Amino acid sequence: MLDLVPKDLKENVKDKMAIFPMGVTRREYQHLVDDDEKLKSKYGINSKYTLLFIGRLVEKKGVIYLIEAMLNIISQFDANLIICGKGPLRKDLEKYVKEKSIENFVKFAGFINNHDKRNYLSLSEILIVPSIITQSGDTEGLPVVVLEGLAAGKPIIVSNVGGIKDVIQNGYNGFIVEPKNPEQIAEKISELLNNTHLRAKFSENALDTSKKYDWNVIVEKYVEIFRELMYRYTIAKYD
Repeated sequence: MLDLVPKDLKENVKDKMAIFPMGVTRREYQHLVDDDEKLKSKYGINSKYTLLFIGRLVEKKGVIYLIEAMLNIISQFDANLIICGKGPLRKDLEKYVKEKSIENFVKFAGFINNHDKRNYLSLSEILIVPSIITQSGDTEGLPVVVLEGLAAGKPIIVSNVGGIKDVIQNGYNGFIVEPKNPEQIAEKISELLNNTHLRAKFSENALDTSKKYDWNVIVEKYVEIFRELMYRYTIAKYD
C-alpha cells in the first residue's frame, strides 16, 4: 500500500495504518488425546515421531524442500512426515517421493477437515511451514496454520518470509530458517527431536504466544478501530 502513495504522503499514511492478523479459536486446539495409539492407528502413523505439514500443495509453500530434508531425517530418527492438503503439485511431489524410495516415511493425507487437522496437530511433534518466495514474487502473508500450531502448543519451524517471522520468535516458540534450505530444516528438526526439554519449552511458549491471536483479542482490535472511525465521523459531521 505504501508503495502506491506519493512519497510526500507515505509517513502520514503509515501513521494511519493498522495491520491485524487473522485469529484462531484457541480452545478448539487445546484438547488431550485420550488414546494416542488408537489415533495413530486410525491415521496410519507407525513411527515414534510425527512431523507435519498442512497447506496447499503449491510452489510458494516450499514442500519439496521439506521432503528433501526428510532424506536426512530418516537416517537419524524413526520419523514420518505427514503432508496434509491438496493442490496442483501433489502428483509431482508424490513422484519425487517415489523416486527417492521414501514412500514409507512420507504420507500424503490429502484434504483434511478441521477435526482431522486438530488430531494431526495433537499427534505431531513439530509443525513445519517451509514457505518460499517464487520467481514471480509470490509468497506467504501469515498462514493461519501457524496460529493453529501455536494454539495446539507445537514447536514450529518456519521460513524467513512474509509475516511469519512476526509471530515465530527464533529460539523461543520455534525456529526460523532460510527459504529453500533443506539442510537448515533438517538441522532444526534434529535439534528438536534430540531435545525433549527444548520441545516442551517451545510448546509452552507457543501456547503463551497464541493468546495474542485468539479471536476474542483480535475482534477487540477491530472494534477499537470501528469506534475510533465512528468518533472521527461524528466529530467531522457536527464540526
